[in-house]
Amino acid sequence: KGLGVSMEDLLSMPMASDIKFFFCDMNGVLVTPREGAIAEIAKHSELNVNRIESVLMRHMDLIDGNQMSLGDFNKLMQKELKWYGFDWHKLYMDNVQPLKPMQEVLKQVSKSIPVGILSNTVKGYIKELRANKVLPEISYAAIIDSSEIGAVKPDPKIYREAIKKAGVKPEEILFADDRQPNLVAAREQGWKTVLVDTFRPERAIDRIKQLGLLK
Repeated sequence: KGLGVSMEDLLSMPMASDIKFFFCDMNGVLVTPREGAIAEIAKHSELNVNRIESVLMRHMDLIDGNQMSLGDFNKLMQKELKWYGFDWHKLYMDNVQPLKPMQEVLKQVSKSIPVGILSNTVKGYIKELRANKVLPEISYAAIIDSSEIGAVKPDPKIYREAIKKAGVKPEEILFADDRQPNLVAAREQGWKTVLVDTFRPERAIDRIKQLGLLK
């Protein structure tokens, strides 16, 4: 109880030896979610934050899945948000920050087993974040970028591609994400999962400790 892990959780946990690959989501797990950019948009748009988020999320899968160019996405958002200064790349990169607790987890786990990123993201953003040292400077055994796969979580296609890149059995993968639908889809593929509360990740970290992946 002191660790924030229920007895049911403990009894259902696999042993560390069962986990041979660790995937982390990016937005909301390793870096701040898109809310910072949404708050910035709210300063310029006549729409409220909830409406902005609804409009943005309704179309985000199009650029994350590389079904629409960033330029066309900007034009669409400029029209819908009624703010013609909308520039998603600038909004995102100006507001994104590292989330240190889970970044430290990823660094520590990478010392014992291969790790990777599995993220819904715009083409080129992971590369840019690594170059800007916003993501951990470690060796990634696999980077699963939705814009390169042409599918976004929770589409089974992106998980199947991740399994291929990881080179292990589905049941040997542990995946940390901040959204339940993405974790449900992962479990349907046979993966182990950890739900991360973006700004209160202690329970997720405790669970990973219980798995023996952190010293």
